[in-house]
Amino acid sequence: TEPLWAGVGGDLKIDINTLVYSKELQINEIKGALKLTPAAATLEGFRATVSSGGRLEATGELQFDAQQAQPYALKADLLFADLDSAPLLHALAPSRPSPIEGKFNLTTQLTGRAVDPAGFSDTVIGDITLNSKRGTLRALSVQTGSNADTVGKVAALAGLFGTLTGSDVAVKQAEKVRATAAVTKQLSAITYNQLNIVVGRDAQQNLAVKDLTLTSPQLRLAGTGKITNQPGLPLIQQPLLLVLKLEAHEPFTSSLRTLKLVNDTTDAQGYTALVDDVIIDGSLQSLGTTQLKRLINRAIGD
Repeated sequence: TEPLWAGVGGDLKIDINTLVYSKELQINEIKGALKLTPAAATLEGFRATVSSGGRLEATGELQFDAQQAQPYALKADLLFADLDSAPLLHALAPSRPSPIEGKFNLTTQLTGRAVDPAGFSDTVIGDITLNSKRGTLRALSVQTGSNADTVGKVAALAGLFGTLTGSDVAVKQAEKVRATAAVTKQLSAITYNQLNIVVGRDAQQNLAVKDLTLTSPQLRLAGTGKITNQPGLPLIQQPLLLVLKLEAHEPFTSSLRTLKLVNDTTDAQGYTALVDDVIIDGSLQSLGTTQLKRLINRAIGD
């Protein structure tokens, strides 16, 4: 019948120097104001900086209406600006290399109703939009760059041997191996110009990746996916599935064409689509590229 702050009213000024999540991740210069009335708790002018780079800004209101079956109503706007992804992802999974390195802007508007504030973890709804200009994507890595260099050198020697002995089979196989080395090296670290991601949550608490688009001079990615809610599991360990369309540009297309992995049609911007979709599975903590490896291995054997 009464909000959690019943009997307390007025303005509370927030001014915290540092909150420590880990040695790698700290939140600094936390400032803002909380206004309490019998009907609402309102957050105004909240801002903070992240030790790894970036800032957080937020405004919001938590209303209370005892006449409603779910008396608490939340509406909040959040902005993370210039957020460096690598230190954050490293703090969440210290033993894994960061799948994305870049500075992101994240915006979202959260709305929902609940019986008590703790219930917002299950009921709050809002699309999260992330965008980044210039960065590196390693989520499609199927082989390290150093191994790719070694394979490329071996392929060159095999091609030379085939030429000297007149073996067309050896020459063609060497071309495939060399193309494979070039493809895996390119995929191991994709330098992008723009990356956009839109994520929302459904009624089953799954996170739907509604849109993922990436552009770079060498390739484009576009697709959707889902992180399936598993109660009790941290978000970074919950099952992930992404289905992506990959389009390549020269000179990357040449290597893919040697492996017969691209279609014959090239669009007006010079991009050619991969013959199959790329599937990323596993979890945010451990991305899986088994399907992509299988696709490349099959191309070598054909």
